[in-house]
Amino acid sequence: MEIAIVSDTHMPRGPRRLPDECVSRLRRADLIIHAGDLVELSVLELLQAYGPVVAVHGNVDDVEVRARLPGSAVVDAEP
Repeated sequence: MEIAIVSDTHMPRGPRRLPDECVSRLRRADLIIHAGDLVELSVLELLQAYGPVVAVHGNVDDVEVRARLPGSAVVDAEP
């Protein structure tokens, strides 16, 4: 199982976007974990387009993200 772990994407903010290498790894991953600070739900939706996502909210996430995501999560990733 290949897991991609990202956090603190702080998007959207200006012209920011995920680097091409990051997107390539996200597409190959069996599971994507985002460890907080997405900022807006649109970032979660972007990640979900690449594959299954487990995410938690961070301290800069907006009200919608905080309402949708937990503050912590446990992932059982047995091979």
